[in-house]
Amino acid sequence: MQRNLRKGWCWIFCSWWRVCLVSVLSCIFLAVAMVLVWTNHMPYPVRHFLVRSSGIAVRVAVAGAIIMLLAAITGVLCRRYHHALTYLLGAGATLLASFFCLFGVILFDYVGPVKDYFAVNLKLPTEVELLEPKPNNPFWDFDSAPSDSFQYRVIHSIVDGHDMEDGDIGGVPVFGWFKNRKEIAEKWRKRLMSYLAANPEWRLYDDPMVGVVAMRRFRDSFGTVVPLQSDNYSNYGQTAERMNSKIGRYEYRLTMGLDGQRWQGGRGRNRVERYRGGFSYLTQSLAGDVQIEVLDRSDFPGRRMTSATMRLLMSEFSALARGKETYPDDTIVRGEPEMVISGKLGTYIANVRCNPGEPGLVYLKAYEITEDIPLSLYSLRNEANEYIGWSEDPEEQFFAQLNFVISEGDWGEYYGARFELWFKPDDSEKEERKLLERNYRIEGWMR
Repeated sequence: MQRNLRKGWCWIFCSWWRVCLVSVLSCIFLAVAMVLVWTNHMPYPVRHFLVRSSGIAVRVAVAGAIIMLLAAITGVLCRRYHHALTYLLGAGATLLASFFCLFGVILFDYVGPVKDYFAVNLKLPTEVELLEPKPNNPFWDFDSAPSDSFQYRVIHSIVDGHDMEDGDIGGVPVFGWFKNRKEIAEKWRKRLMSYLAANPEWRLYDDPMVGVVAMRRFRDSFGTVVPLQSDNYSNYGQTAERMNSKIGRYEYRLTMGLDGQRWQGGRGRNRVERYRGGFSYLTQSLAGDVQIEVLDRSDFPGRRMTSATMRLLMSEFSALARGKETYPDDTIVRGEPEMVISGKLGTYIANVRCNPGEPGLVYLKAYEITEDIPLSLYSLRNEANEYIGWSEDPEEQFFAQLNFVISEGDWGEYYGARFELWFKPDDSEKEERKLLERNYRIEGWMR
C-alpha cells in the first residue's frame, strides 16, 4: 500500500506538465471562486469560508513551495536535473496559486464587498424586539471636569504646570518598589489589577499581542466616561468658540503596559520622542515591569501634561500601595445588570454594568439574528474586552465600556444583531459563561 501511495504521488510530481496542469486548474478554480464572491452570487457563509480558507491556503502553498525548492536544490546536488526541474516548476506553480490566494484575502477582506454586501438580502426579524442604539454625544467638553479630578489637573497643567527638561524621562517609582520581593510583588500585582478593573476611569484589558494594558479614561461635561477618539483625547474637533482660549489645542493619551510591553507592541526603552509640527511628545518610561506611555501634544513646550501625569500617577498608586486608595463615586451602582449600545455607522460603544462575582474578563460576541451568523468574530474577542470589578454582593454592579466596530454590512443597510456579553474567569479551571444578551437594529461599517 505504501508503494502504491508513493507511486501515485510520483505520478503527479515527477512529470512537469502534470504539476503545471494541477496548478493551472487550481488557479482557474480560485479565479472563478473570486468572481462569484465579488459579484455576490454566493451566500455569505460560503463567501466568508472562502476568504478564511484563502488565508490558510496561502500559508500551506508557501510552505509547499519552500519544500519543493529544497527538493530542487537536492536534485541539483545529486545531479538529477530532471527531478530538480520538475520540483522547480512545481514550486513556481505553487507560488502562483498562493499569489491568487493572497490576492483573494487582500481583495475581499480589505477592499472587497464580502462584508459590505452582507445585509443586502437580509430582512429585519419580526419575532424579536430590536432596540435602537443611543446616539453618542458629538462634542466632548473635557475642560469642564471637577477641579480635583485627574483629567482637570492634566489638561490645565498646560497653562500653569511645571516644565520638564528635554532629557527628563519622568517615572513612577512605586511600580519598582516590590520588584525584587517575589511574594510581595505577586500580592501587589493582584491588588493593582483589582483596583484598575474596578475603577471606571481606567480601562484594563487584554491585548493578544502585548498582554495586559491599562488605559486612562476621560469624562465629558456630564461626568460620563467616554472612550478614546482615534486613540487620543483631544479638542481638535471643536470650534474656536468652544475651546478654552488659555489652554489652546491639545492631544493626550496615557497607557500602561503591565507586562512590560508598549501599547502598540514591542519592549520600549526610556526615551522621549518629539514629533514634527508643534510641541508633540511621546514619553516612554519603564518603571519596574510597567511600560508607561504619555502622548503630550499642545501649543506649549515643556511637556507639562507629562509632568502632571507622572506626579498624579505616583500619588494615586503610592496610596494604593499603602492601602489608602480612593475610588470615584460611580464605581459601584446598586441595581440590575445592564448593557446599553450606542453609536451608528458600524462604530458602537457598549456601556455595561454587571457583577460576575469573581475576577475575570468580559468580552462581546455578536450574531446576525435571522441566520445566526457570527459578526466580527475575531476583532470583538480581541478588542472588545475588559477586566471588570466584582464583589460578593450581586446587587453591586461594576462598570465596563467596550468600543467596537461591526464590519459586516453597509451604511443605511440595517439588520438585527444579538449582542452577548461573556465572562472569562481568571480561574482557568472554570468555564466561560454568558452574562447578558440584547437585540439591536444596527448597520455595518462601510469599507
